[in-house]
Amino acid sequence: MIGFYGDDTKDEAGIITKTIDEIQENFECCGVYGPEDWSTNEAYNDNGLVTVPTSCCTTQYASEEDCGSHIRQEDNDKIYKTGCKTSMMNFVENNLLYVGICAGVIVIFQMCGLLICNHYIIKLEDDRFEFYSPLQECL
Repeated sequence: MIGFYGDDTKDEAGIITKTIDEIQENFECCGVYGPEDWSTNEAYNDNGLVTVPTSCCTTQYASEEDCGSHIRQEDNDKIYKTGCKTSMMNFVENNLLYVGICAGVIVIFQMCGLLICNHYIIKLEDDRFEFYSPLQECL
């Protein structure tokens, strides 16, 4: 998807661009595996000089226009160095307990609902059996 970033012919509504920007800003990451991934996008690879979009810039430098340029320099502290795949995996791992707890609570509520419905159905069948019992006709 990085190859389609900013390309109006392939991303007419700008959805890919907006999505990548949101992911990189929210997860504080750059590229899939790192900033070097932007070398696959022609707009950010100028004869081996790789730049990155502003969404790769750390919050403190996001307002600077040239913060994403020259990422091959080791001392560029203006951009995120972590890839988004790693950042997203860390987010899932760190929040897996909460996801599991929510899923467990939902399962418990569903089981309670099933038990209540089952009890209600049995009660209705018992009431209907007593009302229409063939034994009452013989008495």
